[in-house]
Amino acid sequence: MIRFENVKKTFHKAKTLKETVLHPFRRREKVEALLGITGHIEKGKLYSLLGPNGAGKTTLLKIVSTLILPDFGEVFVNNFSIYKDGAAIRAAIGLVQSDERSFYWRLTGRQNLEFYGSLQGINRRQLGERINRNLEMLGMLEAADRQFQTYSTGMRQKLAIARGLLHEPEIIIMDEPTRSLDPLVSSQIRQFMTEDLIKKQGKTVILATHNLYEAEELSDKVAIINKGKLIAEGSVKELSSRLGGRIELTFKFKKELDSNDIERLPENTSYQKDPPLLKWFAGSEEEIIPILKDITKWLPECEMEKKTLSLEEIFSGLVKEKKNVE
Repeated sequence: MIRFENVKKTFHKAKTLKETVLHPFRRREKVEALLGITGHIEKGKLYSLLGPNGAGKTTLLKIVSTLILPDFGEVFVNNFSIYKDGAAIRAAIGLVQSDERSFYWRLTGRQNLEFYGSLQGINRRQLGERINRNLEMLGMLEAADRQFQTYSTGMRQKLAIARGLLHEPEIIIMDEPTRSLDPLVSSQIRQFMTEDLIKKQGKTVILATHNLYEAEELSDKVAIINKGKLIAEGSVKELSSRLGGRIELTFKFKKELDSNDIERLPENTSYQKDPPLLKWFAGSEEEIIPILKDITKWLPECEMEKKTLSLEEIFSGLVKEKKNVE
């Protein structure tokens, strides 16, 4: 459904007044936001862009939404090019951003939706039906006729989602939709994404977040972006396989292993001498039993700990792996 090919984007930092006065001819500093992003997003899935602040997530989403164009590369949405078919792409996408400030504070929630729906050319009867349906799905129907300025942060975010769905887009892009929200509202929005948008309506959702728990809980596929580069893409299980497996077995020994034992260590293991311990990664629970049988044959007495790696630990491992390669 969406494909991006070698997307690059560079911005120039704005000069301060002091820099402008003292160094008027000095070139502005460049910020490389994206450094050749390539990937694809399947229809009817929830795809998470995961990375720290400043990684390039929002820049990529703005390019996919045709709000800005890349310096190099191409993006296709439903086989439409961002360069040639911007109107068709915008019709297929509903964009929801956090800290939304474009609503009119003295209008009610319903009046705001009526205004933005009319800008999109939706006829009055259809618009009224869609507004009621979206507000009901999001639990906002009772507050629809209150002024926007009286809404809590969570209610404003829900209204932003309702607005993004007015033109019934196939693709919903959400840029950190649960940022600054309390746990209850965050949970409600996550449930709405998975239960209503994905399962019931079959929409494709692209979620930009730096919340590792959120990405792990919701995503069919995760793309990890760091410093403008796509360092890994796949399901959580596929990403964990990059480290050898998602289940980590730690064997603690009373004394160091001798050189013969160390030479026999298989793949997906790491050994440290002080204190002497061995880490062995397994892809599934089924792999653990044969590993334990093998271990007991030739290794001295030891204690074992088992841990399932979280997405945070996978993310840290992949970032560390990428730094080592570079």
